[in-house]
Amino acid sequence: MLLDVISTAIANPTLPRLVRELDRHGVSVAVSAIILFLIVDFVQFLFSPVILGASDAIGRRAIIIFGIVGLITSNLLRAMSADILQLAAASVVLGIFSGVFGAAMAAVADYTPPPMRAARFGLMSSAVSVGYTVGPMLGGVLGDINVRAPFYAACIFSLSNLVLVFLIFRETLPGPSRKKFELHRVTPIDTVRFYNQSFNLRRLAIAYAGLQSTMAFLPVLIPIYFLQAFGWSAGKVGLYIAVMSIISVIIQAMLPGLLTARLGPALTSALSLAVGALGFCVIGLSSSETMLWVGAVLMPVRNVATPTITAMMSEGVSKEKQGLLQGSNSSLFSISRMTSQIGLAVLYAFSDATGATKQAVSVPFLLAGVLLFACTAIVWSLRRSYDLAGDIPQSRSSG
Repeated sequence: MLLDVISTAIANPTLPRLVRELDRHGVSVAVSAIILFLIVDFVQFLFSPVILGASDAIGRRAIIIFGIVGLITSNLLRAMSADILQLAAASVVLGIFSGVFGAAMAAVADYTPPPMRAARFGLMSSAVSVGYTVGPMLGGVLGDINVRAPFYAACIFSLSNLVLVFLIFRETLPGPSRKKFELHRVTPIDTVRFYNQSFNLRRLAIAYAGLQSTMAFLPVLIPIYFLQAFGWSAGKVGLYIAVMSIISVIIQAMLPGLLTARLGPALTSALSLAVGALGFCVIGLSSSETMLWVGAVLMPVRNVATPTITAMMSEGVSKEKQGLLQGSNSSLFSISRMTSQIGLAVLYAFSDATGATKQAVSVPFLLAGVLLFACTAIVWSLRRSYDLAGDIPQSRSSG
C-alpha cells in the first residue's frame, strides 16, 4: 500500500512542469494540469467498482497484481509522453488502475474480525498519509534533476511492490467465499444502488462523501490562502503542511482502534468529525498565526473518521461483497474530489472577476466546517446501531 501510494503521488509536484514542456497550444498550465487530474478522477469513478467488484469473483491477489502492472504502465506512458494528448491518454490508464488500492482494504476486511477493522484500516490510512507526504517530497527533489525522473521512480516503487506481492501476499478470499461477477451490477449507477440496499450504509456513504470532499481541495487551497491572506513564504507553507501530515499519520495509526474499543465506532467518528470541523472553522476565521497553528492541530483529527466509517460500512457488508464496497467507496471518493475541485475553480474564477480574492479564499474552509458538522450529526444518529447494540441489526445489514 505505502509503495503504491508513493508511486502515485511522487509525480504530482512535477506534472505541471511536464505539461508546460509538452503544451504547444498555448493553454494555461494550471488549466491543463487540473484537466489531467480530473481525467484521472473521472475514469477512476467509472472503473473502480468494476475492478474491485471483480476482486470478489477472482480474488484480491490477482486484482492487486493486475493493478500494480497497470500503474507501472501508466507511469511509463507518462514518462515517455511526447505531447499533451499522450499525457492525457496515460492519465486515462492511471485512472483505470488507481482504485486498486481498495483491493488491499478489502483484503484487510477479509481476515480481520469486525471489532478490529477500525484499527487495521487506521494503519492503512496512516500508510496512505505517509505516502502522500513522502511521495511529493521525493518527487520534488527528483523533478529538479529531470522533469521525467519522478515517473520512472514511480515505476521502480511499483515494481518493488509487485515483487513483494508475489513473494509475501497470500490470497485472503478463498474460492467458496467468492461470488459470480456480473458487469451490470458494477456500473456507477449501481454504486448508488449498492448504498441504498441498507439504511445504515446509505447514511454512512453520505458522511463518507462529505468527509472526502473536505480533503480534496486542501493541497491547492492551503498555499493560496496562506499566501494571499497572510503573506506566508513557500517554505513556511511547506512546514505547515508537513506538521499537519505528521499529526495525521500519528493519529490514524494510534487513535482509531484505541477510541473505537472505548467509545464505539459511531461516537469515535462523530467526535473526530466535530473536532475537524472546528479546525476548519478556526482556520477560516483566523486573524493571527496562532489561530492557524491551532487549526493545524485540530483539522487532521477528522482523518480518524475515515477508517472508523469504513469499518462500520464493512461490518454491514458480507465477505463476498467487500471488494464491491471498496470499489464503490473509491468511486465515491473520486466524484467527491471532482466536485470539490470544480467548485473551488468556479469560486476562484468568480472571486478574480469581482476582486474579492482575499475574502473568497477563506470561504471553502468555513463551508468545509459546516459540511463536517452535518456529517457529525449523521454519524451520531447511528450510535444505537453501532455503539449501543454492539453490531449492526441484521434487519439493516446488506450482507
